[in-house]
Amino acid sequence: MYRLVVTTADAKVSVPTFPSAQCLDVLIKVGIAKRLERDAWIHPYIFDSEQSRSELLIALVAAGCVCFGVPAVNRTGLVLLEIARVALNKLIEEDNSITRDLQYLQASMLWLDICGFCGYRRKMENAESNLQPLVTALRRCGKFDKATYQTIAPAADDGPDVAETKWRRWVHDESYKRLVYHVFEHDMMVCMAKHRQPLISYAELSLPLPATRRLWLAPSSGEWHKLYLEIPTTQNDTQSVRSLLASQNPMFCLPDSIDHDLATTMHLYGVSAQVWEYNQQAALLGHSNDDDPALRLWLQNRHLSLFGRLKSMTKRVQSSQATTCVNHVYQMMSLHVNIDTVMRFAGKCGEAEAHSAYQDLKSWSGEQSARTAVW
Repeated sequence: MYRLVVTTADAKVSVPTFPSAQCLDVLIKVGIAKRLERDAWIHPYIFDSEQSRSELLIALVAAGCVCFGVPAVNRTGLVLLEIARVALNKLIEEDNSITRDLQYLQASMLWLDICGFCGYRRKMENAESNLQPLVTALRRCGKFDKATYQTIAPAADDGPDVAETKWRRWVHDESYKRLVYHVFEHDMMVCMAKHRQPLISYAELSLPLPATRRLWLAPSSGEWHKLYLEIPTTQNDTQSVRSLLASQNPMFCLPDSIDHDLATTMHLYGVSAQVWEYNQQAALLGHSNDDDPALRLWLQNRHLSLFGRLKSMTKRVQSSQATTCVNHVYQMMSLHVNIDTVMRFAGKCGEAEAHSAYQDLKSWSGEQSARTAVW
């Protein structure tokens, strides 16, 4: 790790001292533990620092640094994130096949996660522009499609060595699933924060939903083998975001083997993408001179359908994470107000556009949609 920092930074950064191995180990553990708070897309028990890429270790150390309340440690994390960014770019320039390596993809996602919402404009713009290569890499290696994933199931008579082999293969596949869905979540969060087009289509996500968190976080192959045989399996185990959005009552038929919290969150982000599409069509109709009754009727029906689906998710979402609850309320609001107009009114495009947006919001404030949005 020290060698990577020195060779990547060249003479731009002075490195008079470097943290001890014990300190780095603690920071790596903190970085992994932080991922466990939400969708746990890095497996903590199969992780081995001796077998991991230096770029992934640097990214994990940086993730651990930014969690501390000590300013000096925070600054170290920001510097290491820049080191990780440059090192990852060098890797892909030297060998493009590295985009098929899971650890490279995880390291890329780590720095995108942190820098995407860090508050520093340059870092956030770099992170937003570098999300596309990660999405492209996952798409080109087929990780969005169910055909890439195999069913890996232990048998009752498997020996310890066979169970260990199957467990590691299963964890590798599950790591890809959780990474893909985490990238989808990150993409939708940036879409809402920056008000831009999503990079991933919910319709292309046919990969199965990840397994239940209890099975995913099994500390050993023996525990995984035991839990896997205890959990009943059904034909619905291969459900995906696409199948959830295609179903009328998707959350009432989830099997026990699927991570329910993650499925609820991904379903909501899929609906969020549909809300974005609806708002784009509504904005296009608002600037059109062609008053097409059929199009207006379709938009009205689409609005009612999306709002009904969001309302039906209310009880399910209440037991989910805080970010999911906030997103749920935000989507219900955005169905009734033009977010772009609000951003322009806030000064996004200057004083003239703010005045124009004020006129639009003034007329909107007397409509039923305004009362619904505020409620």
